[in-house]
Amino acid sequence: MTHNASKKSKILCVDDEANVLASLQRTLRRRHHVDTALSGEEALCKLADSHDYKVIVSDYNMPNMDGIALLKQVSNATPNVIQIMLTGKAELEMAIQTVNETDIFRFLAKPCEPLILRKAIDDGIEYYDLIESQKQLTRELEQANTLLSKQKAALEQEKQLANSILINIGNRHASNLTGLNWQIRPMEQVGGDLVLSYLHPSGVLHVMLGDITGHGLPAALAALSTADAFEMLSINNLNVADIAQGINEKLNQTLPTGIFCAAMLIRYDIYHQQIDIWHGGLPDGVLINRQQNSFTPIRSDNLPLGVLAGQNYTTSTHSFSSNDFDSLFICTDGATEQVNEQNEMFGDARLTPLLSTPPSDTSLIESITRHIDMFRGDAAQSDDLSMLELDFKQLSQALQTNNNI
Repeated sequence: MTHNASKKSKILCVDDEANVLASLQRTLRRRHHVDTALSGEEALCKLADSHDYKVIVSDYNMPNMDGIALLKQVSNATPNVIQIMLTGKAELEMAIQTVNETDIFRFLAKPCEPLILRKAIDDGIEYYDLIESQKQLTRELEQANTLLSKQKAALEQEKQLANSILINIGNRHASNLTGLNWQIRPMEQVGGDLVLSYLHPSGVLHVMLGDITGHGLPAALAALSTADAFEMLSINNLNVADIAQGINEKLNQTLPTGIFCAAMLIRYDIYHQQIDIWHGGLPDGVLINRQQNSFTPIRSDNLPLGVLAGQNYTTSTHSFSSNDFDSLFICTDGATEQVNEQNEMFGDARLTPLLSTPPSDTSLIESITRHIDMFRGDAAQSDDLSMLELDFKQLSQALQTNNNI
């Protein structure tokens, strides 16, 4: 076997006889970088000056400081260095009795066959490299754990900030009007869905259900931009097309590429009983007439908000009389695309029958949520689950009774 000089391991041989050290050098120098010391004191000095020794080979019987005394100090000063003891037969039993007082890796009888000595040193170097590799892995693991802890703390702080933003949005925009029913149940601690509402003094109710791509802080910041734009535009009592256009411009100015908001915007003029709807990217909404058992779908015919900017963005709206319907229902795809343990989707086929007859013991949204939870069983929630219902009769009565218009 040939060894590249740059890869030779450094070893230290200690013996009080110069001829023995010369013999050790001749035996080992082709395979290793060999330093020698004629006493324990000299050996300790060399170990103190250089910290890259992998193996120390020491004679047992030396004046002033014998091999055991030397290796005890080596264990204290440089515990990573692998220790090999050379002893005569008469000294072997005495040396072995002190094994618990040192970290001796191997005892070799003098005189020692070169092949046996080389093998012992090679084993020692291999063991040294293994221990150092384990230490390096431990250091890397500790560094990774430290980094992970910092990232976890930053993520938790980010979640708290995102949650605070969404709570702020909810306090500003979530109306408590009877007949305006909604639910947001995020898949994670902080989701990307939002419900916004604003009642204009003229008697026009503006409502928005949105589903922003992603979760966490990016989604919360997008929700904040959306809410700010919605509030400003609703205060000016603009039509739904202009509100959609304004929110779209705001999102294109403030959000990075790839984040957008699927949404339905609703403008309900309570005096004139008119409903104007802009729909971009959500599942079909449904206008419900329970007396006739009819369902008028409101399909998406616009791109989600934030996808295209400026003159490239066009809007299409729908208008209806609220006298022709009992309510409007809209949900995000977290409802229809929820899967069960058999990987089946809840779908429109299961949702539509629930809309035809309002439950007597709970709200429509609570009833649908209960059916979705029963359907999914032990399967995880697939996405944010958000629903919005406008009960036109209840809204009109509540507003008139409370003198809000």
